[in-house]
Amino acid sequence: MIFFYLIVLAIVISAAYAGYSAAPWVPTKPAQRQLVLDHLTISSNSRVIDLGCGDGSWLFTFAAKYPQIEAIGYDISLLPLIIGQLRKSFSPKLYARVHLRLGNLWQVDITQTDVVFIFLMKKAYPRLVTKLATLKPSTLVAVEAWPLPHIKPHQTITGPNLLPVYIYQGNQFHSL
Repeated sequence: MIFFYLIVLAIVISAAYAGYSAAPWVPTKPAQRQLVLDHLTISSNSRVIDLGCGDGSWLFTFAAKYPQIEAIGYDISLLPLIIGQLRKSFSPKLYARVHLRLGNLWQVDITQTDVVFIFLMKKAYPRLVTKLATLKPSTLVAVEAWPLPHIKPHQTITGPNLLPVYIYQGNQFHSL
């Protein structure tokens, strides 16, 4: 019984820390993911990273269309990662190149990434912009909900009753 309580405590603490440090888990609507999928084209050999991936929904959506991509998600909250791992286990061949990892997004190396997905609270943006300065110039950065401060997106993807997704390129962060 004590083991059960320890697991629940770990889940609660990890969720609280995630909400405090960058963002709570808020799943993206399927229509939102489909809209972005319809407007973004990525090469089949891309390395895609989702910082604060939750249950990995973005990664699963892109892996279904682009099965050759390497899709890696990082989150510090245990419950959504467990849900994502269960989803992956039901389609192991389809999602063979999707990797969900417990990890702090601030400690992840993103320098060799081709696409970065981000859905974080605005309070994390100043630190995030510094991290994005390490990207390759050609890296696509998709930011859901709020635009990054003082940087004009290359594209804004919007749809009815959906949050906007702002698209940037890695070279936009090099001069900041």
